[in-house]
Amino acid sequence: MIENDLKEKNFESAIEQWLVNEGGYVKGNQATYDKERAIDLPTLIRFIDQTQHKKWELFCRKHGANAESRLYNDFQDATGVPVPFECKFACKVKKSITDSNKYGCQFS
Repeated sequence: MIENDLKEKNFESAIEQWLVNEGGYVKGNQATYDKERAIDLPTLIRFIDQTQHKKWELFCRKHGANAESRLYNDFQDATGVPVPFECKFACKVKKSITDSNKYGCQFS
């Protein structure tokens, strides 16, 4: 076996390739990743819209122009991660994000 094949970078690449091609994952985009808040909000919103379209529409109707920032705040509340993101690891992730106004918008 060639020594280069044993490098961690190649191992990571092989894992990423399998997750994207076989595991249903989507590769992240550095252009949309917000390092300060430690989230790729456009990707999260796209995922929610594709998998729970009616709930996302209801959420957007309810919050209008503030829907994205509201989702971010609700996500922070649901995961227990402080705003702004001050630690390197999220210790706890709840099963769903519930709109803090309790009007029936719950993403799971």
